[in-house]
Amino acid sequence: MELPGADAGLRQEIEPDRSATWEFICECNRPDCEARVVLSLPQYEALRARRDRVLAPGHEETHGQRARRIATELRDNAAALRAQAQQQFERAARGRPSARRSTDS
Repeated sequence: MELPGADAGLRQEIEPDRSATWEFICECNRPDCEARVVLSLPQYEALRARRDRVLAPGHEETHGQRARRIATELRDNAAALRAQAQQQFERAARGRPSARRSTDS
């Protein structure tokens, strides 16, 4: 049974208020850093779209650190895509009729 408006009500509960501000933990490499950064969701999304980190004022990431971080992300993403492609290939192979069955007809 479907309840009218149930999706809309649920969506309002799940989707965050895009105008609200959120507190994020600084992502610098300082082991003792406990700084917090207040951002709106669009600001946070813009940082992530540029592959930038959430950094407190005065906390910086060197060009070398950024390059290593992005290279690691790309390598991890490539490995995940490779695993996904292998899984799809195996699934497709299971769904294909064997060569013997196709020649028996």
